[in-house]
Amino acid sequence: MSQYIHDSGSFEGAGGLKMHFQFFKPKKYKGVIIYIHDRGEHSGRYIYTIEHLIDKGFAFYGFDHRGNGKSEGKRGHIDNMDDYINDLWTFINIVKKREEDKKYFILGHSMGGLIGIRFVEEHADVVDGVIVTSTALKLKKGVPKFRKFIGEKLSNLWPKFSMKNVIDPVYLSHDKDVVKKYMEDEMVHNKITSRFFTEMMNAMEIAMEKAEKVEVPFLILHAGSDEISDPDGSVEFYEKLGSQDKKLIIYDGFYNEILNEVDRQVVFKDIDKWLKPRLS
Repeated sequence: MSQYIHDSGSFEGAGGLKMHFQFFKPKKYKGVIIYIHDRGEHSGRYIYTIEHLIDKGFAFYGFDHRGNGKSEGKRGHIDNMDDYINDLWTFINIVKKREEDKKYFILGHSMGGLIGIRFVEEHADVVDGVIVTSTALKLKKGVPKFRKFIGEKLSNLWPKFSMKNVIDPVYLSHDKDVVKKYMEDEMVHNKITSRFFTEMMNAMEIAMEKAEKVEVPFLILHAGSDEISDPDGSVEFYEKLGSQDKKLIIYDGFYNEILNEVDRQVVFKDIDKWLKPRLS
């Protein structure tokens, strides 16, 4: 892997929370990737992706969402989806001040992809392109009626009521080492609150409703055998997306974390091919 600089810092997020961020920078680069991680994890999990992007001449910036990783906040809680969007807005502006005269691309996974979509729906012309992977636009198994009823009722009465959001790590990747590290990672958690639940459900609907207004270039990638986020959600979003510069790829047989899959190099090549002409 190419030589690089790795450092970290913090910034003030919405409501005054202290947000942790980190970056990896090679000696020379033209583009900056702003990474948005999934629910219950943190910005440092995708080391394979970080190493690949560094080798391809990109700087990588990522921050831990509120209530995740090293950032402050109740685990798995948000008061409003706008908190995620506003945190990302603040972070991107910090990155742009540090990295002037570069091309800026969002890369978001699952819930991070949903946040990225909602961000560009509200903030046009801030980044040069968006890549989303296995985006949480539609849940594969839906939500049990009882759980949905409890979540909706408690969202207003007891918004910080915490529930377990159980995901079988086996369905993250066919790479057993990735699954093992996920299960052993002390910064990974399975908590969500009732308000988080309703805000995510609402965000999925709004993302679809506003898709036609988005004009930024989009690369939509999804796992064909995703047992968490239904690939049909990405297909529907692609069809509704207003951008004339858009591409959709479904990876047959892949599990949710396509960037951590056994055959991740196939995905990396598709990302490289899409990014290259957009650096000029």
